[in-house]
Amino acid sequence: MSLAQLTLKNIRQTQQHPFHVLTSSKLPLFMSLFAGSTALIFVAKLHDINYAASFNYSLVTSQIFAPFFETGNLTYLSIDILILYFLTFAVITMGAWSYNLIKESTAQGHHTLRVQLALKYGMLLFLVSEAMLFFHFFEVFFTAAYPRLLVLALCGPL
Repeated sequence: MSLAQLTLKNIRQTQQHPFHVLTSSKLPLFMSLFAGSTALIFVAKLHDINYAASFNYSLVTSQIFAPFFETGNLTYLSIDILILYFLTFAVITMGAWSYNLIKESTAQGHHTLRVQLALKYGMLLFLVSEAMLFFHFFEVFFTAAYPRLLVLALCGPL
């Protein structure tokens, strides 16, 4: 037997339930930090916040972020580069996280038939909730766009 088959056999013998308990990972924490930082920097860019002046309050932050903002008056260029850095880190983290999920589900065999069925039902329920959300959004939009039609519809036949 191969190592993967022995591992799968060991998991089936020791596991008391048909579901897979995930191992702890730092990737979700990194992903949230990168996504949140990207969003905050983008909003700060839209509000025209000067980063170079705000980093003078702390010696540590001024030393860390100084290379990003040493380009003179080109603060927008440096903020754009910082946004691209965080987006690149977020994409790399998403790739590593996806690799771990695929490895756990296929090579390690953690996704049993019951887990696969639960994932399919979860995706189906997500799609149904999205359809209901969009239906409600367009219902409110058309009601606000054509208020006289709603009044005429509520009056009933004459």
